[in-house]
Amino acid sequence: MRTLVIFERILKELSRDKRTLALVFIAPLMVLGLLYLILQSNTNLSARLGTENVSPNLIKQLKKDNKIKLVTINNKKSISRNLKKYHLAALLKQEDQKLTVTYQNADTSLTAVVKENLVKSITKTQIKSIKSKINQSQQELTSVIKSLPTTEREAIESKLGSKKNANSLSLSEKYIYGNANSSLFTAIAPVLVGFFVFFFVFLISGVSLLHERTTGTLGRLLTSPVKRQEIIGGYVGAYGLLAILQTIVVVIYAIYILGINSRGSIWLIMLINLLLALVALSMGLLVSTLASSEFQMIQFIPILIVPQVFFSGMFNLSDMNSFWRIFAHIFPMYYGGDALIDVIKKGAGIENIGIDLLILAAFAIILISINIIGLRRYRRV
Repeated sequence: MRTLVIFERILKELSRDKRTLALVFIAPLMVLGLLYLILQSNTNLSARLGTENVSPNLIKQLKKDNKIKLVTINNKKSISRNLKKYHLAALLKQEDQKLTVTYQNADTSLTAVVKENLVKSITKTQIKSIKSKINQSQQELTSVIKSLPTTEREAIESKLGSKKNANSLSLSEKYIYGNANSSLFTAIAPVLVGFFVFFFVFLISGVSLLHERTTGTLGRLLTSPVKRQEIIGGYVGAYGLLAILQTIVVVIYAIYILGINSRGSIWLIMLINLLLALVALSMGLLVSTLASSEFQMIQFIPILIVPQVFFSGMFNLSDMNSFWRIFAHIFPMYYGGDALIDVIKKGAGIENIGIDLLILAAFAIILISINIIGLRRYRRV
């Protein structure tokens, strides 16, 4: 009953705090939306490539690519001056059969565009050259065959005809998750959804409880007969409800507005994010009992939150030192990110992510227990 009273009081205070509600519900959507616009636009990058004495065949092939804008260089100025003068991402120079490309490399994304399309164009030009030589050889062979006696000519033409329709390799591409035009945002979106839920719940819950402690509200509660577990239960219940609503809003926005392709159940995505929110809530409450001011609360973010990004699955850690890969297992986002990637990208069911869910639940239970014990430093109940 006393837990319910605390629960209702916190909800009333939250409902009157418009800035907190905006931070919980609007801020994650704005950040996700901005990242979508920025990272999605990178798939349409075009780079300026300077060419000097380059063969017409290669120029013709490069012009077919809409991601490359060619600039013909005819002056005798240095490469660095031409790169700067014409705002080039790279300059391609040919001497006899040798191609030399110099990259500005101030923007590595533009360098990547030039590299990809230059290799593609050179390969296609070489293939066309080989095909031309083959056709020429075939014409010469045909003229030789025609000069042979009728019997021998018909025998050779019969054998060549049977091989003309021989099986040849063909390649068709299919994508389980996303498509050929998938952007960086598509790759990291599953983890971003979970991380923003985690971060904002941690921030709001921690700062709010710290404010109640510094203003004396928590102190008055601790001088009453209310037990520690009832206090923590009220806070977890109130902020847990807020986290549930935030999770629903963020997940629906990400999937139905931003169009994140999900192969798994939306209910599983909700469940994973709710567990992450519960862990973040418990962690925020714990940190607030250790901090003596809002500034100290913010100081915990580089220690507890920033590392979560690196070990959340947003980056490939397969080549990292084995010690650091093991170290990643102490962070809740490691399990949350793993579960979200499996569900959204691979269509995994609850039987595939059960261990991740159990570990997240264990994190929440342990942190809530530590919170209850931690209140002893203020009063023994």
